[in-house]
Amino acid sequence: MILQGLSALFMPGGPKFLFEVALSKLLQVTGPWAKGLRVLEAADVTVDHLYYVFLGIMSQHQEDFQKNEYRLNLNTMEGIRRIANGRFNELVNETLQSHDLYVTAFVCNPGAFPCRAVSFLPTNQLSYLDYRNAPVYKDINPLTVPTITISRTGSTIACSKQPPKDMVERAGLALQRILKHEYADVYEAGSGVSEPAAVMKQRNPALSKYTPFEALLRLRQQFKSYLCAQDPFNRKRQSTQNTFQWWVALEDDELADVLAVSTKFTFFHV
Repeated sequence: MILQGLSALFMPGGPKFLFEVALSKLLQVTGPWAKGLRVLEAADVTVDHLYYVFLGIMSQHQEDFQKNEYRLNLNTMEGIRRIANGRFNELVNETLQSHDLYVTAFVCNPGAFPCRAVSFLPTNQLSYLDYRNAPVYKDINPLTVPTITISRTGSTIACSKQPPKDMVERAGLALQRILKHEYADVYEAGSGVSEPAAVMKQRNPALSKYTPFEALLRLRQQFKSYLCAQDPFNRKRQSTQNTFQWWVALEDDELADVLAVSTKFTFFHV
């Protein structure tokens, strides 16, 4: 079949080459997003996978822009960067009302693959790490441009970069908000609750033995232990066990109970 006016695109020569280059540019721009959407359609996807896929998309764009194999115009790359960052912010960075859900889930996935970047941990603990202590915690979005603040004092002008908030810090604050939500105003003066422990046994039995202050201290200590893969957070996740089940299995351990109770709610959003 010969398509009138288009047959030259499929014949050897200049038009065919230019068509292939244009098609390659299109695939370079849309390919990462198409692959990411296909991954997210899987039946076993959890909320932490969304950030993981988004990170892959942004990293692929960053690598492609640095190589610029197909000579994309600067305006085109900046346009893609602006659109991608906008979508990233909408979905990942502007979810404080939902406890920074995607970042928290990513940090709280114990993983199943080795991470050799953490040199200060004993060798026998490295096999339990995947996301924990990963360098991406310091650079949540590879495509983003650091915020530059320009200040002037008299005749002196100074520029400084504002680094993004650490992912671990964001996850830690989000877990504290979840814990606060679980206690609500049960222990607050004027709440009218005479036996707060009894009320908490109805609301969340696992937290009924702790006051909010005690639970907060335990949460902070357990979160640090989790990040360092200390016992009991160095347990391997079974092949038949999803992330939610891994955390539920830790609820009865006094070294992990408060963190497990707070974290499991993150993985309810599947």
